[in-house]
Amino acid sequence: MNAVHEQAALAGADMQRHIAEARAQAPRGGKRLLECVEERCGQPPAEFTAALGAALQYPVLTMEALHQLE
Repeated sequence: MNAVHEQAALAGADMQRHIAEARAQAPRGGKRLLECVEERCGQPPAEFTAALGAALQYPVLTMEALHQLE
């Protein structure tokens, strides 16, 4: 496995851990799951969205790319 794939695998594993922990936290705190995951990751919104997309293997568009589609 090359370094890029290793880094992506580690980031995906971290995100999966955050999701699992947030599943337990969200009902107790009265928050949505995604809010809890974002808090646990502690990343700015753009980086969080990119990391979540990578972990779930979904393509992600930046706000700039979305505006260019208009």
